[in-house]
Amino acid sequence: MLNKDEVTVVAARVLQDLAAASGVQWEHAYFRFHSENVGHRSFEFMHRVGRNLLPLMDDEQHTNLLDKLMMRVFELAQSESGERPVVAVLALDSGQNYNLKFEYKDSRALEIGYMALGTTNSYFRVDEVDIPEYVKEYQAELAENGVEEIPIPFVDR
Repeated sequence: MLNKDEVTVVAARVLQDLAAASGVQWEHAYFRFHSENVGHRSFEFMHRVGRNLLPLMDDEQHTNLLDKLMMRVFELAQSESGERPVVAVLALDSGQNYNLKFEYKDSRALEIGYMALGTTNSYFRVDEVDIPEYVKEYQAELAENGVEEIPIPFVDR
């Protein structure tokens, strides 16, 4: 039986295969997995070239495999720490180096999408990626209207 680190390596290989199969140039690929309980899961995929962050198109085959692998990683993380993660981000660079980061409390943490860029919920540091102008404008409009929590879209499966 594989341990958490070994399952994570397999998940990183699947993410690498997804990024390669997408046909786009990429330097970094990101997979955000959200699962507050066994019956609810959501996924988000992005890739980065330089400071430009772009959506990474997923497919059913890779997503289904990553779903199973990450559910197992969450189970193993819970058995190690006694607490089940609610969010994880698997980051991979084109040199095949990977990093897995967990969040155990805040389901809105470690966001990798555009709308979270520049916020405390973002996985990315403020100086790490460029924030598109339309995102800045949208965030400013929300702030002007007193919206404190930016609505973050996700793919729910």
